[in-house]
Amino acid sequence: MLVDEVAQRLRTAGLNAAAWDSGGSTQGVGINRTENPSDGFALFFGTAGSTWAGEVLDDGEVVGAVETAIPSESEEVDRIADGIVSAIADFMAKQQQRHQD
Repeated sequence: MLVDEVAQRLRTAGLNAAAWDSGGSTQGVGINRTENPSDGFALFFGTAGSTWAGEVLDDGEVVGAVETAIPSESEEVDRIADGIVSAIADFMAKQQQRHQD
């Protein structure tokens, strides 16, 4: 499954990523802050819109959003994973800039 492959690629890049399937219509890739899955996802990426995009979570509550330029229909694992890493880096840089201002 595509989300399994993307999660594996993100783990190779050093992120604590896991494929997630709600059993319904929600499938995506979650990224944890820690090794403990019970801590919940800090980020969750999926394809609800026209691109791969993600929610930034704090204790299960959505506190922000990130978007990639990767089309939802893409099946290029490396491209999707690289887009997610880039989106996270951009989000973190913006957060850091806000704290400095």
